[in-house]
Amino acid sequence: MGKRTLFHVLALLTASLALGAVSAVPPDSPLESEPPAPSTEPAHGGHLRLAGALWLELVVEKSSLTVYVTDRVGAPADTSGAKGSAIVHTDGKATHIKLNPAGGNRLTGMGRLKLKRSSVVFVTADLRGKRPYRAAFRPLEGVAPHMPR
Repeated sequence: MGKRTLFHVLALLTASLALGAVSAVPPDSPLESEPPAPSTEPAHGGHLRLAGALWLELVVEKSSLTVYVTDRVGAPADTSGAKGSAIVHTDGKATHIKLNPAGGNRLTGMGRLKLKRSSVVFVTADLRGKRPYRAAFRPLEGVAPHMPR
């Protein structure tokens, strides 16, 4: 097959795939029957990060942190017997917060939080019988600064 003919065949195949005329995955393939990927939208209004085999969602309130733990398909992970920690870094100072199971798939902790746009929160979730999972969050990144009126 000449270079020009090969080019035309590849161009037709690419166009067919783009238009959906030819499927890259056969309909009876195991890839076609896998469960859909979970939504990357946070379920509790926090910030979502993938940490190994788990999704961690950090919700920051006035003086508390809550971490919701789900598996890759979005099913809640059991946090009973789990432990965790959060280290909040702001302006060169670190605040350590211990995270404890709070029922369901939640880990919570209390502490004096003084967050700024530059703050970084490092979360570790250590579920019983599994390796620790870690993620870094910037909870105020992308938040518009308060404008006085």
